[in-house]
Amino acid sequence: MPHGGIQIILAEPLVIGAALSGEALLAAWERGAAEPPPSRALAMLRACCPTLDEADAAALPVTLRDRALVALHAQRFGPGFSAVASCAQCGERLEFTLPAQQVAAGLHAAAAESTLAEGDVTLHLRLANTRDLIDAAAAPDLAAARDLLLARCTKAHDSAGNTIPVPQQLCDAALDRLDAMHEGAEISLTLACPACD
Repeated sequence: MPHGGIQIILAEPLVIGAALSGEALLAAWERGAAEPPPSRALAMLRACCPTLDEADAAALPVTLRDRALVALHAQRFGPGFSAVASCAQCGERLEFTLPAQQVAAGLHAAAAESTLAEGDVTLHLRLANTRDLIDAAAAPDLAAARDLLLARCTKAHDSAGNTIPVPQQLCDAALDRLDAMHEGAEISLTLACPACD
């Protein structure tokens, strides 16, 4: 329903208001074009959710942020994503449409939080947000980025409920769980090439 006064409520208090005009959409795109990739989504998100300030937008879990952007796409451009891919084997260009509802359902199904317990320690894990991704992308290397995400997205508590540093022996398990949570938030496709199968 483009251009209507439709409101899509994704989670309190995140509400997408009326669909953006072409001019507002272009202005949001231009603001985001100069930003690093994780920040680009925020320009569009804030344009369609005018009550959302920059800090709150950056703090949304990536799944909620992306569900809002899928809803914006459905409002403005219709219920599907037109996409292209090139076959890695023969180079054939593949065109297909991915239903926005299917993308949103996949994002909705991803776990935003998880708990991992071992002995007297309980780890509480959450999905990364845009601020986490921006800071991780600025890390000097992959190990530093993983350490940053572990520190941001994992809280450890002892049996008395006190916050403690994540024990070294649980770091690998915590990173594995975070990887699994974020894989659940990704959209993966398998396409069959009509030219070479």
